[in-house]
Amino acid sequence: MQIKKIANCLEELEMKMWSLSSLLFVMNEAVKDKAEPESEYAGTMYLASEMAKELEQGLKSLREQSFELLHQPEESGGLM
Repeated sequence: MQIKKIANCLEELEMKMWSLSSLLFVMNEAVKDKAEPESEYAGTMYLASEMAKELEQGLKSLREQSFELLHQPEESGGLM
């Protein structure tokens, strides 16, 4: 069950990473098209920064869960 939960969380984080990547791509293209874009994209940068923090926390949690699962004895559901 824990493996399924970790896999589901990983899939969700991958979708968020794709969203963040898309957001940054669009923002980068918009910056290229404008002479002075800095002030207009501050909100987008904030949003991207918050998304990156959330992804980092989620990935840290998944790493910890995976580590714990891998180091549990086999009889308790671990992979060792």
